[in-house]
Amino acid sequence: MPAFQRDMIIEQGATFDITLIWYDLNGNYVDLTDAIVRMAARVMKTDVAPVFEAVSNPGEGEVPTFEIQVTPATGNIRILMEATVTAAYVFTSAYYDIEVEFLSGTVVRLLEGIVLLSLEVTK
Repeated sequence: MPAFQRDMIIEQGATFDITLIWYDLNGNYVDLTDAIVRMAARVMKTDVAPVFEAVSNPGEGEVPTFEIQVTPATGNIRILMEATVTAAYVFTSAYYDIEVEFLSGTVVRLLEGIVLLSLEVTK
C-alpha cells in the first residue's frame, strides 16, 4: 500500500498536536502493539541532517525533539511538538514522512508530504 499523501503546516511558536488513527481495509484499528513509529523531515529528501525527527520509543541516550505517542489497541499515533520546540524551527518547507516498523520487521510508510513552517510574528 503506498503512503497516504498529506501536507502539514507547523505554526512557529505554537503547540503542534495531531492524532492519526490507522484503520485497515475492513475498518478495524491496526494493532500497533510493539510497533515503532518514526517521523523525520528534511529540506531536501537526500539531506543527511533532518530539520526534525523523533521515534516513539527512543533508545538510551537519545533525546527526541518532540513526542510520538502510540496507543496500540486503537491504532492511534499522536505527534506532539511543544511551543518551545516549534519556536526554534527556522526552515521554510521540508519533506516529511511517518514510518511504522512492526515487530516482524515489516516497515510501512504510513504518511508523507510537505511540511510548511508558518513564521511567528508575536514573540
